Amino acid sequence: MTETDAGATAVAVRLRSVRRLYRDVVALDGVDLAVRAGSFVAIMGPSGSGKSTLLQCAAGLDRPTSGSVEVGGTELTGLSERRRTLLRRDRIGFVFQSFNLIPSLSAAQNVALPGRLAGRRPSRTQVHAALDRVGLAGRAGHRPGELSGGQQQRVALARALVSRPAVLFGDEPTGALDTVTSRHVLALLRELVNGEGQTTVMVTHDPVAASYADRVVFLVDGRVESELAGPDVEEVAGRMAALEGRRTGGVRAGAEAAGGAGSVRADGEAARRTGSVHADTETVGRTDSVHADTETARHTDSVHAHAETARRTDSVHAHAETARHTDSVHADTEAVGR
Repeated sequence: MTETDAGATAVAVRLRSVRRLYRDVVALDGVDLAVRAGSFVAIMGPSGSGKSTLLQCAAGLDRPTSGSVEVGGTELTGLSERRRTLLRRDRIGFVFQSFNLIPSLSAAQNVALPGRLAGRRPSRTQVHAALDRVGLAGRAGHRPGELSGGQQQRVALARALVSRPAVLFGDEPTGALDTVTSRHVLALLRELVNGEGQTTVMVTHDPVAASYADRVVFLVDGRVESELAGPDVEEVAGRMAALEGRRTGGVRAGAEAAGGAGSVRADGEAARRTGSVHADTETVGRTDSVHADTETARHTDSVHAHAETARRTDSVHAHAETARHTDSVHADTEAVGR
């Protein structure tokens, strides 16, 4: 769905021409995206395509280098850090691959913790209502160690939902779960969208997870490459295979070019061994002088795509990890100071 299509209904999240640079790495390159209120959108793409950076910018965890981001009609890019913190606390929920629960606290206490840190302690009724929404009303007094992985993720989901956020953002929320448990969590997310109109934006690498969404947006090299509406598993898997194949094809072309360079090098080696005349020796000397360049070219061509991915991943890893731990309990610790 384009921005024009989404304009006919309320838009919960909107990105316009968003770019995000990390020194010389372009993580996002002019992204335009509109997420309709009450819809479920999955973000997919090859490694290093900008998925997590897109989520961080959309959720106000990171500031884009240029462009604009709106959540619920509020422009984020011009807000002070304090106002962005308040907006994340009050209007945005987060669920990550790691559950980030406090082992010594019960499920109910973990759900209430963000509000307590922000000085807005939720009532017991609100906490139990959040647990009931995820099917854990009967586990309120259990600590994380007494719960299964799927139950712990549902506690994390209840923690994100207790403030009734306008948008729920998930970064690989089923990545640490087994197949059966992940399907239960995905079905719950789908029920929240269908039954309560909970706007949800989820980054995932799993075609099955993406098939639970209303729409899948595919990123490549920091740009929106394509979309699928009403996706099924086969469609999503096929599209991802095509995108990965495109990248693999680039690597194969580099390898073929390197093979040609290898033939030239072999001829040069043969000439050096003959060494019958001074001219041949001189030629071989020149051949030897370019061997290192040929080897470097072959290495560069063959791993170019992977190097680009590594640069992006390494350059944003520290920020993404910090963002996960900072907002993982859906309350910014800077609010405690207030």
